[in-house]
Parts: sequence; structure tokens; C-alpha cells
Amino acid sequence: MKSTVTLVDAMAWIFRYYYGQDEMFNAAGSPTHATFGFLHFLLRQMDQGEVSHMAVVFDAEEKNFRNDIYPEYKANRGEPPEDLIPQFAQCELIVKALGLPLFKQAGYEADDLIASLTKMCRSAEHHVKILTGDKDLTQLVSHGTTLYDPARRRSFTPNKVHERFGVNPEQMRDWLALCGDASDNIPGVPGVGPKTATGLLNGLDSLDGIYDNLEAVAELPLRGAKKLGAKLETHREVAYLAQQLVTLKDDVELDVRMEDLEYKGADKDACETLFEELGFEDSFDLIPRFSV
Repeated sequence: MKSTVTLVDAMAWIFRYYYGQDEMFNAAGSPTHATFGFLHFLLRQMDQGEVSHMAVVFDAEEKNFRNDIYPEYKANRGEPPEDLIPQFAQCELIVKALGLPLFKQAGYEADDLIASLTKMCRSAEHHVKILTGDKDLTQLVSHGTTLYDPARRRSFTPNKVHERFGVNPEQMRDWLALCGDASDNIPGVPGVGPKTATGLLNGLDSLDGIYDNLEAVAELPLRGAKKLGAKLETHREVAYLAQQLVTLKDDVELDVRMEDLEYKGADKDACETLFEELGFEDSFDLIPRFSV
């Protein structure tokens, strides 16, 4: 196995530090606490041994293809807090100054770009470590791809996914489709929760396997199994809509090669200027190395 590529789910960490850090402001009065937390998160990851390949992935501001499929997708979420919005741009500047490749593409979510980058890296026989707390990305886990949540110190390998959810990573897409996801306003099959979804997939393998064998559902060792087949039939369209919404696109066209993900060090001048503007001068000495 070649070196590990670390992919950072930026939005997950920016929101975490926005809500988890005390408010901070620079000399101009602009809020900076989410940016400060995100900067130190990145510096900690970069300081974990010798970083060879790393990239940071952001959501685009525009709606994406999932909204075209289902206009109510994430409609339950309001706009980001006003004092967080300028910090997104600050975080992007931080990433660029640190010399880390940054990915963001209109029409797609960060998860789709992470899936596409993972596919490319695995094709090149690199191991992939995804820094996230998002369970949607468990569908990418394999013997060459690990999810890691530094905040909870929790890793997801194939065995850990099975321990946590009762299914294999390749079944997580259908598990999410059956359960739905309230946080993203994705409907699931009414009455099908995590335990029932796990039982259905353990018995019939996939969403297609379930709907190709609805008569077999009644024989599964599940509470309410006798009536479950009829419920699934009634909500077939909902289940397949949810499957579309939770499926990660791993074929997004990205103008990138493996060598573009190599970490070559931070831009010293850009870091000095930006850190002074943000009031982060004390963090400058924590940068592990600079480009030459």
C-alpha cells in the first residue's frame, strides 16, 4: 500500500468549532472563532507524523443536484448564522495559505467530491483517511479507506461499521435509504428504524433484494414482519427516492492528479499576512513546514 491521503470534510469541522468555541474577533471586529478552531484542527492533523498527501473539501454555496431531485432536500435547515458566513471565506484562505489543495464544485456536495477523490486515490493504491463525523460517508469505508472522527477519537473500518450499524459499508446506502435522515430532510420508509433496516438488509442484502422478494419479508425475524411487506410496497417510491438522495457520486469530474494532492508546505508570506489580519499571530510557529 502506498502512502495515506487525508481528506478533510471541512464543513463538519467548521460548524463544530463555530458552536464549540468561545466567540473571538479580530482587530477589525470580524468574528473568527470558527476559523481559529478550524485552523488548529488542521494544524493538529498536519502535525501527526509526516503528511504526504492531504486535501480539504468544502460544500459549494449553491443548491446541488439533490435539490433538483427533491426540492425539500435539507429544506429543514435555515441559513447559516450571519457571523459564520464570513468565516467560511476565512477558512478557505487558511487552507490555501497552508498550501493544502482545496476542492469545491458547484452542483455537488463535499461528500460527492470526497467520494470521487477517494475513488481516484484507491485506484492509485493509496490508503485514504477521511476526517469527518458524518455517517453518510461510511458507505465509502473499505479495507483501504477509513473514516476517523478526531473529536470522538472514533475510527470506522469495515468491522467497526458492522459493529455500529449491523451491516457492511456497501449496504450503508440502502440502510440510510430505509431509515431516512431527518437532519437532511430525507424521507425513509415510515416505521422502519435502524433495527428494522438492519434486519431487512441482513435477510435480503439490498434495497433491490428487498423489493424483489417482498413475500420473503414476512419470514424474517423482525417485529411486525407480517405487515412489513405491505408497508414497504406502499412506500416503494419513497425508498428509492431516498436511495437516490443518499447515494454519493464518485464520478465528479475533478481536474486533479495524485501529485496535486502532495503536501509541499505552507506559503510563509501568505500565512504571515493572513494570520496578522485574523489576529492569529501566536499560531504561526505551529505551522509544520513551509514550501521552498
